[in-house]
Amino acid sequence: MKARIFALAGALLAVTLYTPVAAQQPAPGPRELRLVVNIPAGRLHVYEGGTLTRNYPVSVGMRKHQTPAGQYRVSRVVWNPWWHPPEAAWAAKRKVTPPGPGNPMGRAKIFFRDPDYYIHGTPSEGRLGRPASHGCVRMRNADVLALARLIARYEPQGISDAEAVRLAGNPKETREVYLTGRVVTEIIYTVVEVQNGRLKVHPDVYGFASADMHKRINDKLAASGVDPKKVNREVLGLFLKTARSQTSQIPVRALTLRPKKVDLALSLSAPVELAIRPLPNPRAEKEVAALSAEATP
Repeated sequence: MKARIFALAGALLAVTLYTPVAAQQPAPGPRELRLVVNIPAGRLHVYEGGTLTRNYPVSVGMRKHQTPAGQYRVSRVVWNPWWHPPEAAWAAKRKVTPPGPGNPMGRAKIFFRDPDYYIHGTPSEGRLGRPASHGCVRMRNADVLALARLIARYEPQGISDAEAVRLAGNPKETREVYLTGRVVTEIIYTVVEVQNGRLKVHPDVYGFASADMHKRINDKLAASGVDPKKVNREVLGLFLKTARSQTSQIPVRALTLRPKKVDLALSLSAPVELAIRPLPNPRAEKEVAALSAEATP
């Protein structure tokens, strides 16, 4: 009898020791959280489980202090941080600043490339949407608090939601939280996009795309099913002039129009749309009316 008991115990132990690795893995965590910053667009997009759930205006680094493109993992979050001036010429006369309204770091610092680069709040919210920082990514204080709170929900080492709410309500209490790196941050440089039947071009803020802008546009159009050979280069050239200083967009259909006896121009209103200014004759006016109607989606 004892021999049979020992044999059974041994068999059970063997099953335990040799259970397949997949069966020993912990239960899957929450869906993936991915932060994507498009430098030329001045936007931060939040993807949860592959679905875009929100996006925010941001300021990236100026041309002399570029935000580094690449894929990173969020390593830590500092709520209500102090600001310690870096050892750089531009910060030589700046002083250590405690948490508060005038703190250059705003309400939170989210490190994506430790120790020098992070997403943070800012008291200079009026400059969001265009390059203004020394390499980091700036957000509205309300937005960076919401993002820090979201990151905490996806991190096994993140703080509780109740604690996040408490820290958001106590702007002078500093709290540093080290994370596991589950949250991915991608910094990309995408100047040309085609979305919902519209060509969108962002300013080439670092000068990376100017030399091959037309190729980038042709590639995007081709990928969306538009033959680049059918594009009216005069219309495209006028459109690109507006994209040098601001994000501009135009219906893709308008790029393939072949207007006759009309003077083409682009409105500088945002978003930029195709506008057609007629020559002073009734026939041209009718052609313009028809073309404008066709260009509108």
